[in-house]
Amino acid sequence: MCDGNKPLFDLSDLILPVQEKISRERVDAISADNRPRTIHFPTTHSSALKHDPGNSWVGRFTVPFSETIKPIFQEDTDLELFPTKYNTWWRSIRDDGEFETVENWIRNQGQRIFIRDALAMSLALDFNLASEGKYTAIGDLEHRAKYDRHLASVHQLADIMVSTISEIAYYRDVEFVSAVPPEPKKEFDLPSILAKLIAQKLDITNVTDRFVWRGEKGKLKDAKIDEKWDRLESAGLEFVDDCIEGKTVLILDDLYQSGRTMQFVGKQLIDVGAKRIYGLAIVKSWRLTDNQ
Repeated sequence: MCDGNKPLFDLSDLILPVQEKISRERVDAISADNRPRTIHFPTTHSSALKHDPGNSWVGRFTVPFSETIKPIFQEDTDLELFPTKYNTWWRSIRDDGEFETVENWIRNQGQRIFIRDALAMSLALDFNLASEGKYTAIGDLEHRAKYDRHLASVHQLADIMVSTISEIAYYRDVEFVSAVPPEPKKEFDLPSILAKLIAQKLDITNVTDRFVWRGEKGKLKDAKIDEKWDRLESAGLEFVDDCIEGKTVLILDDLYQSGRTMQFVGKQLIDVGAKRIYGLAIVKSWRLTDNQ
């Protein structure tokens, strides 16, 4: 058994995000529906908040999907988002005070990326690249930590992830954390190291070692997107404990590319009784096909 610690905050007033069953068919459907998969306020969604005076409002806030962002936004601002007939979510901003509330909330998100996938919530700290061949600050840290095994970068990333988890509604209340489980023979695995450090800093339970690979999954970055799920299934990943039944688990990864691996791991946790799965990656790739 792996006992989790009690949440730091009272969850009774939170409207918890819904975790639907995770399946390959659902993951494929989300990937194929041609709707936006990410929200990044500094770049792609810099115009989400606009002054747009009307009869009873001063502006509007619009985002392309509700997954991940809606419950966090509503919990932080106490403002509700509403669906439109265009498959977007929005609200009219009633006065200057409300406009400032939303403006400050967007500013506080910094470089965070809200991701739409089959998990209850998914986030990345930033993109890996700012432009072709140029790393973002977080992307540079991830590169140095992963490929140069630069210890100071590893600890800096752990501190940034701890701050992120502690600042975000729902994320700060998780009781269990797991890295996307590495193969047993892997000599250095950044997500596993970060999971251990983060568990220690937040006093939560790291369950990465409760996963077992029954076979070889190989290097997934060499696989095409539609081959990844098959490779993962053939490797026979299992979670060999019953400690997470009814609990929320945070999955960590270094790079969120297509998200297939993180969602596959999430499926295994849901199948053994976890109630909700949140995902947190260091960086999101520019494209689903980066590094292939």
